[in-house]
Amino acid sequence: GSGWVAGIYIDRVVVGVAVAEEDLPGLTVSQTPTPSQVPEAPTATPEPVSTSTPVATIESTLDPTETQTQAAPTVEAPTEAPEPPTATATAVLDSDLDGVPDSADSCPGIADTGFDTDGDGVDDGCDPTPLGEPTIPPVVEYQVVASAGTDTSVSVLKPEAVQPADVVSSLAVGGPDSNMTYITFWVEGVGTGQVTNAVLYLPVSSGAGTVSIGILPGTSVDEWSLTYATAPQAGVATTAWAQAGSEVPVDLTGWITSDGAFTIVVSGAADPAVLLGSRESGWPARLVITAVG
Repeated sequence: GSGWVAGIYIDRVVVGVAVAEEDLPGLTVSQTPTPSQVPEAPTATPEPVSTSTPVATIESTLDPTETQTQAAPTVEAPTEAPEPPTATATAVLDSDLDGVPDSADSCPGIADTGFDTDGDGVDDGCDPTPLGEPTIPPVVEYQVVASAGTDTSVSVLKPEAVQPADVVSSLAVGGPDSNMTYITFWVEGVGTGQVTNAVLYLPVSSGAGTVSIGILPGTSVDEWSLTYATAPQAGVATTAWAQAGSEVPVDLTGWITSDGAFTIVVSGAADPAVLLGSRESGWPARLVITAVG
């Protein structure tokens, strides 16, 4: 409701604080009447009142110089604590469940061991070479030279005859007796290397003409007993032009591939015969092999 009171008889007090009359001597405490006790409002227009709504009206009879003591206000705590803000969680992908997110995992999909023995930044769990990259041996190129071990010439027209001892200083190819020359090499020194080039050098002491070369890998001949009738036959691998006074190179790359015995068969139809140097002449045929390993 509305009412009025003379401002000189009131003081400001803390709202909601109950004050006992015996606690404030010299003060007259007037309680706000209940609705049933409120008198009817006067018909006269009341004077303007303060906008503050008092809980109790206290009339002070103290001397203005005296100190008036009032109880401290009571502050009520909130009944419930405010809920903390809810944070939005972002899922971290760890497909191998090793505790390392895939974004930082050197082995996504394979559980890390926690070790990197060779220090290459790849966990041992998925490192194909956990002890370090294997040492690659340097590539070394080397040559193996083999001179004729045995050499002889046999005649197609005299199949049972061996080469006459008085003509062993040369090896006949072709001619009136249709001679064929057999030269055996024992290759040593290739080892585990890979043959990249093999060249046969045929020394031509006289004559000229085309000669055919056949190869018998793993075969050796006895120059003292070999005849045309007992001689192994070989297919033609290649041909070359033979010229007196030259050492004819014949490429046998792919035919000579390792250590062991190799017999070269030289034939032809030249007439007069092409004569090759022999072991006994001091100018024998030779093989020069290049290998890497």
